[in-house]
Amino acid sequence: MQIICWLACFLIHKALAVPTAANPFPNAQSPNSPDVGAILNTTLVGDDPPWGPTFFSVDLDAGSFTTAIDRRIFFLTTIQILASQAYLDFNGALPGDIVFRLPQFPTLVIAVYNTGPARPILRKYLFWAMTRIMKTMIMEDRWLGALFAMKLRGRVLGIVAVGDHRFVQSAMRAQQRTPRIPIEITYEDIITTMAEGSTPAVAANGSNATELAATNNNNNRIEFEYDHFGEQMGQAAIFMGSITAMFKIAGETGHDFESFISTFLEYRITTCWTSNTSPSRFTFTMLIQAIVGAAKYAVAKNVWLELSGQVFVDRVSVAFGGWFVTRLPPAQRLASS
Repeated sequence: MQIICWLACFLIHKALAVPTAANPFPNAQSPNSPDVGAILNTTLVGDDPPWGPTFFSVDLDAGSFTTAIDRRIFFLTTIQILASQAYLDFNGALPGDIVFRLPQFPTLVIAVYNTGPARPILRKYLFWAMTRIMKTMIMEDRWLGALFAMKLRGRVLGIVAVGDHRFVQSAMRAQQRTPRIPIEITYEDIITTMAEGSTPAVAANGSNATELAATNNNNNRIEFEYDHFGEQMGQAAIFMGSITAMFKIAGETGHDFESFISTFLEYRITTCWTSNTSPSRFTFTMLIQAIVGAAKYAVAKNVWLELSGQVFVDRVSVAFGGWFVTRLPPAQRLASS
């Protein structure tokens, strides 16, 4: 499987590459992105749905609707919450009630809390719940703060509260939970948490590429550059594709990646990153950072096209990837229609 993943990204890279150091993929005037399934001469298999098994559910409390929320801020907050948890034990328990917000967007708070002391909320429940909440908001096109009950075989495990700080604190008091000061989670916090002793920084590089940088334990400068190209994908595909990729990463903690590929057939999006050095210098931490950085880049530009990126260590390119429209081989396309 690792060889197949590497081959997919490598052939995408070769099919689209232009000879520039900053961007291995073409700009918007380029031909269509490649048919990944055809390149591999195989059926393209989507990943397991990131919303979990059928015995897990998330029920909206329709009477709890509150103020409108910005869908892009909700996406960024969600992806960074999941990134902060992706390197921890996927089957382990959350450390108690957690309240998150991004410091640059303090109007949106997301809290995850228990409804009683009986059983802990496992980390995988958080991933399943946030995916289901995002999918519900996309399908209904209703971007409002609300309360969502996480249930396992019909039994309530906990609550996800989405809204402003006052709404979330009030909801927690109603469940006799102690309101908490939100954890202000940032991209730089994710870097620092996963690479102890790192010194993060943010820099800009040109008009088309955003460079997000940090210094790791070995004093290597790690940078990420992004650019858009190709076809329109839309917010829904990028929201769900990014969450699916983070979900897949979280289930495979404990090792680094030479190559990574995640496909969500329902939204026709493939996320692919691969090392381009031997031996590989592409780490688990870099993969998470690359996906979060791509999400931040898309939101900052408010552009929802296909996206390419590169990872540099001390200005040497060590990995490339991005997200692409998934094109099925003709036989599979007919079967799925």
